Amino acid sequence: MKGHKIRLLAILLLFGILLCGCNVSNYIYTEDSLKKVAEKSLKKKYGEEFVVHSAWAKNAEVFYADCSPKNNSEIVFRADVYKSGKGVYADGYVQGVVANSINEFLEPDIKLLYENCYTRVSPPSYYNVYQFENPKNVTISEYLEKNELDYVGYNIFVLDTECDKLNIDNEYNLFSQKILKDIRERRIPSMAVTVYFVDDRMYEYTKAYYSTHTTYDSDFDQQLEICEKMWWGYPENNINISREQFHELRTVIQENLSKMKEVQ
Repeated sequence: MKGHKIRLLAILLLFGILLCGCNVSNYIYTEDSLKKVAEKSLKKKYGEEFVVHSAWAKNAEVFYADCSPKNNSEIVFRADVYKSGKGVYADGYVQGVVANSINEFLEPDIKLLYENCYTRVSPPSYYNVYQFENPKNVTISEYLEKNELDYVGYNIFVLDTECDKLNIDNEYNLFSQKILKDIRERRIPSMAVTVYFVDDRMYEYTKAYYSTHTTYDSDFDQQLEICEKMWWGYPENNINISREQFHELRTVIQENLSKMKEVQ
């Protein structure tokens, strides 16, 4: 009798879900099961193994997954995968490859200036773009032959202990000359740069966060918001901040960090 009541309640619950217009599959899938679906779907598409860091629903039929190729953890990209297992709706594998290549190209010059820093290029959009059969071998120039890079975000995280050791003019020279030359050489028409000055904890947290995420979540975004930072862009391959503006902004940041240290 008790078992009969339980079955009846289960049927009524299912019936109620259907009446509400909800997709029952959303109540069945777990993150672990979605990760397995993503792994299989990506392997079927590209013929290689992937690590799926996280997965969550996009809609009733498709879910998001943040992933990396198993043989290159430096590349992190997002994929839209069908819950049913019928395949990948869209993914940013090649965009992750290109973003990593841009970062590898720019990073050596950045590290000549900022000894303790972590750099990351945000992958561009992967919707409505040319699809490559073998993304892991695509170069920046090959990508640009098929797609435009209308916007690239470049984030640089610098330990705040370096702030007062640096020559501000040398910083500006790097970004207005060498980095600008690199951007022009790689034909990146519009890059936006943000430099964050972070403490030890945030520095390590940032590296760990980006090893498994493609975009900010609310908690990470809130923590970034309270960091001292400066930003500028390169619209049409020209820097849009003057030496005077850079110097003023950078001086204020240095003063704020010094005040914070005094309070601590």
